[in-house]
Amino acid sequence: MLFREYVYTTARAQAYLSQVDSRMQVAISTIGSISRPMEAGFLPGLIRTVLGQQISTKACQTICTRLARKCPSMSLDRIEKTSWSWWRRQGVSQAKCDTIARIVRNVRSGRWQEKRWQRQPFSQVRKRILSCKGLGPWSVQMIQVWVLGHDDVFCDRDFGVRHGARLLYGVPCDSTWIRKHKRLFSPYGTAASLYLWAVASQKYPRLLGQK
Repeated sequence: MLFREYVYTTARAQAYLSQVDSRMQVAISTIGSISRPMEAGFLPGLIRTVLGQQISTKACQTICTRLARKCPSMSLDRIEKTSWSWWRRQGVSQAKCDTIARIVRNVRSGRWQEKRWQRQPFSQVRKRILSCKGLGPWSVQMIQVWVLGHDDVFCDRDFGVRHGARLLYGVPCDSTWIRKHKRLFSPYGTAASLYLWAVASQKYPRLLGQK
């Protein structure tokens, strides 16, 4: 799939998060700036969200790479012409195929449009996403971050973010902790999520006090 660079961890976000949270300050000083790829395209981003449900990032990327070879333009027409048997051979479950089919119909009909979603209050967009069977709260957060580019999304529904929080703070990432830190990290919840994903990767052993 095609990507464009989108830097979430701006200097302003780093300064704010460092000021409000000492552990996040340690993470930021250790990791530095983070630039992560954002989906280039509304439909490809929605499809990748479905493909990424409950599988590893590596497994999802493998399927997405095959899809990019199959449909280089990732256009609506090319996606519609791709047989469901092909998707199934890539390891995509029937339930995910059904969800992708519903998304394609919504985009084709014009009910789902990126420009319209960008203009509407997100509460309305969220209702539209959740009305599509197969898309839940986790998918809503991923679409906010990787498709729509929202800056204040603390991805508490994601296992990686929760795991990173447990590693960095050394406490259970329960509902009380989440509510507190969601407020604390706002309006830079997305940047905070990126740092916790980085911590979860365990590429920074000194940050975790490991040898």
